[in-house]
Amino acid sequence: MTWFNSLMVIPVDENYILELFELHDHTFIEQKYVRYFLKDLNTQDASVSAVIEGLISLGRKDITPGWFDIDIYPGVKINNQNFELSFSQLCNIISFLGKNLPKGSHIMFSYSMITGETDLHKETWRALQKQIPAPLTPIGELLVHGGALSFKNWYFAEGALEGNIKLQGNIPLDKKDTRIKTRKLMEEIENYMNENRERDDEVVIRALERFERIKKIMLLKLETGS
Repeated sequence: MTWFNSLMVIPVDENYILELFELHDHTFIEQKYVRYFLKDLNTQDASVSAVIEGLISLGRKDITPGWFDIDIYPGVKINNQNFELSFSQLCNIISFLGKNLPKGSHIMFSYSMITGETDLHKETWRALQKQIPAPLTPIGELLVHGGALSFKNWYFAEGALEGNIKLQGNIPLDKKDTRIKTRKLMEEIENYMNENRERDDEVVIRALERFERIKKIMLLKLETGS
C-alpha cells in the first residue's frame, strides 16, 4: 500500500468527503491525473463538478518524494443546490493532504485560473502582487495548514507548459529541517510586519491578521519539530 492509497477519500467534515471518482495515468509513468468530487454523507449524492482537479506525482526513488499540483474549485452544485466550501473545510482538506504526503514533498495550488476563481484565488493574487509574504495570503495560509514552511510563487506559466499560475508550498524533510525553515519563515514574516503595521490597505490588514492564526502553528512546529 503506497501513500497514494490513503488519498482515495479526503475528509471534509462530519457531513462531507471528497471522493476520487476519476483517475487515469498521465504521460509520465509516475504521474496520475485526478478529479475529486464532493460527496454528501447523508444523501450519498455527489457534486456535479470536481472540487479538486490536477496531477499527483508518486515520486521516483532517491530522486523526488512526490507532489500534488492541483486546482481547487470551492463552489460546486450538489443536491440540486449551489454550495461553497468554507475556509475551515478547505483547511481540513489541505491538512489531510499534507499529513499523507511524503516528507520533503510539495503541494502546488493554482491561484490564477481560466475559470472557477473565487475570492480565495483573487485575494491571493492581489496579496502576492503587493509583495506580501506567501503564508500571509489565503492560499498560503491553507498551505501552512498542509505543513508547508517554504514557498515558491510560479508567477507565470513557463511557456504555457506548467498550467495555471500557482503557489507552491514545500513540506520539510525532517524535524531539523522543520525547525530551520520555521525560524527562517517567522523572521521573514516579522520583518514584513514591522515594516507594514501602519499601512491601512485592507489586503495588508488581512494579511497581518493571518499571522496571528498561523503563528500558533509555527510555534508548535518549533517546539515539536513536526
